Amino acid sequence: MLSTTAREYAEAFNAMIRHSSYDYSVPSALPRHFGAPGLTDVPVTPCVVTAHPLDEHPFWRGFLVEQLPMFVHAGLLDDGVARALADDLEALNSQGVFSAAFMVGTAVGAKP
Repeated sequence: MLSTTAREYAEAFNAMIRHSSYDYSVPSALPRHFGAPGLTDVPVTPCVVTAHPLDEHPFWRGFLVEQLPMFVHAGLLDDGVARALADDLEALNSQGVFSAAFMVGTAVGAKP
């Protein structure tokens, strides 16, 4: 989830994430993926990470604004959309209404 004033910015960003991920669905299937190579005792911990404001942690600005040109260069995001998204995120942040949330899954197991 990424706050924007234009739905197409968030849709383009999310499409870029899905396209650039090795397997976008892995977090929802971690037990199956980790069980296949013979790992045991694999607890899966889903969590939601959030950002309010954009500068809450250096990662957020780096990932959501400063890396947009890299995504454009890689052909994952249109340059005009990336610039508009960056401007939009900065404006929302300056108004105090920026927010973002991402689902993250972690798993740790042992190989007998």
